[in-house]
Amino acid sequence: MALVDPPEPLRVQDLGIPPSLVLDITLRRAMREGQTNTLRLADTLCVSPVLLEQVIEKLRHDRLVEINGIEGRSYILTLSEPGRVQASERMAVSKYAGAVPVSLDEYARVVNAQHVRPHVNRELIRRAFSDLVIGDSLLDELGPSIHSPGAIFLYGPPGTGKSSIAERLVRANDDSVLVPRAVEIDGQVIMVFDPVVHEPINPQPDRLDRRWVRCKRPSIVVGGELSAMQLDLNYQGHAGVYLAPLQMQANNGVLVIDDFGRQALTPEQLLNRWIVPLDRSVDYLKLDYGVKFEVPFLTKIVFATNLPPSSLADEAFFRRIGSKILIPPIQDDAFDEVLRRVSADRQISVTPEAFAHMRAGSRDKGDGDLRPYLPGAICTLVRSISEYEGIDPVLDPPTIDRALGLYFSRDRDMTQPTLEAIIASPELRPAADAALEATDELLWVTSAEDVRRVALRLVDRLGGSYVTGDDPGVETLPVDLSFGVGETVRPVAPDDPERRRELEAQLHRFAINSERALALAGGERLMVDELLIDPVTGLPTDQDMSRLVGRLGDEDVVVALHLDNFDQTHDEAGRKRVLADFGSLLRAEVRARDRAAYYGGGKFLVIILSGVEQDPESLLARLQKGWADARSEPVTFSAGFALAGPNSRLALSAADHALLRAEAAGGDGWVQADPADYE
Repeated sequence: MALVDPPEPLRVQDLGIPPSLVLDITLRRAMREGQTNTLRLADTLCVSPVLLEQVIEKLRHDRLVEINGIEGRSYILTLSEPGRVQASERMAVSKYAGAVPVSLDEYARVVNAQHVRPHVNRELIRRAFSDLVIGDSLLDELGPSIHSPGAIFLYGPPGTGKSSIAERLVRANDDSVLVPRAVEIDGQVIMVFDPVVHEPINPQPDRLDRRWVRCKRPSIVVGGELSAMQLDLNYQGHAGVYLAPLQMQANNGVLVIDDFGRQALTPEQLLNRWIVPLDRSVDYLKLDYGVKFEVPFLTKIVFATNLPPSSLADEAFFRRIGSKILIPPIQDDAFDEVLRRVSADRQISVTPEAFAHMRAGSRDKGDGDLRPYLPGAICTLVRSISEYEGIDPVLDPPTIDRALGLYFSRDRDMTQPTLEAIIASPELRPAADAALEATDELLWVTSAEDVRRVALRLVDRLGGSYVTGDDPGVETLPVDLSFGVGETVRPVAPDDPERRRELEAQLHRFAINSERALALAGGERLMVDELLIDPVTGLPTDQDMSRLVGRLGDEDVVVALHLDNFDQTHDEAGRKRVLADFGSLLRAEVRARDRAAYYGGGKFLVIILSGVEQDPESLLARLQKGWADARSEPVTFSAGFALAGPNSRLALSAADHALLRAEAAGGDGWVQADPADYE
């Protein structure tokens, strides 16, 4: 329902705040302006001239101001000497001299009255997202989620438009709301209106209490910079006022937590901060000196992330989120439409063959699928190329190739042999040819069984061998070539280090291409993380973790863990029970920003980001204590850990070597890798 605009109060007692605060603000404002008049003061303090004249009469009676004349219907005034002394004293407490605040009770009443559940339908949702290319199936997921109470969780690969979708959710309500310039509580001033995040309508309604600003419903987006300080009152000591937290500024609108999981504030900390507000629609804030009070929490919270949901938070967190929506890569026709719109907007001509070439380039050089961010990025580069060359901008295959080459980094050119080196090297050419032939065969696969057969033929062509199932007596490479069909299939690790690296690199790339081929064969692009969760431990598998290992920073830590005597002391049911218990322990103890995975055969891997600060030994001590309390069988574990350093893939091997030394020492302990372990 529409809220009737509150009229300007005509008496000081109608403001709903302590009269002494009104007098203090007026004194401070008059001191700042020097000689002023009542109309200008009323305009600055956002009160009616009639009300301000009452304030001036009180100050004049107390000999704090002096009337120096009349200008039209306005008094000209200055502070008296006692007035300047009192204003200076009040300045020492607070320098606030802006709009007179509204009371906390009035703020709560208005926010609650403005809280409406949008009545959305398919046509309204289409209009709200008309500037984006979104299929009907996704719109039909967004519509009910907007209408339902509670938060929304958007997840999917990078570049699929999660942020753009989240920012437009507020369009489901096309009305406006009242936002207070400031709120008073216990004589303190909390600043709420912020012209950076609030968009006033123009013109403002006549006779509106100017302490309020009628604005479009707020839509605030924060990303990795979000900190705990932004979610609570922030006292500005130099000014003597408080800044409202983000969720208070976003009341009656949308607050988007973009890049969720990449903040210094962990998901667990955010849950602990918002567990009550998400449940009860009220928040509790505290003044600097301990006074606690309640404010409405009536903002639609939207979490957007490209991280696997299972790595971010536990069931308690997701239970408080009403809707969880996957934002996948887009299909060919949608990708072409995005390209058509962006190129028209940038005034770039497009040749007929550009569409198919752009799709092929995206799949080959880019993300392996189609994501809506890419046409805009490429069109920007095409514009720059045309201006540099002094030619008309045209999107054609040669220009697309040039722009794609500029846009995407080429890690492989730094870490893998160039084509010329492969041709010149008889040792490398057979392996490269075999991998290329196997990748070509993926064009014709229709099932995981087909991919498995191609993978095993590739191992044979590369001169390797493989084992089926878990065989603790054989060292294998961290690549599973079963693709979910039957038992795990792992290549046997060659003794020669150079041969081992080459075999692992070729098979790892083939596995990634195979996942893409299977997704395309099924008519969709599934998130890799959803395909690679071990059903017993509930943890990602080694294949997912292997990709992360190659991207670690120098200060990250790799921890290899193994359950002592795991295979010799249990039947299959007992092993599953132990694995489930240990997986549960890791999910509880490992921070959400870190990663844990199951490698098979009772072996686990943990990646600790910024591990020097986190201290891996503290984590291992917690795991040891938790395992002693929680384990269902008398099984201990051993661990080895290694700093990633400049070559993170060596850290995995170093952690394994340290683990072997820990096991050789009798188990139930851990060892840090030394320099020799990296060789």
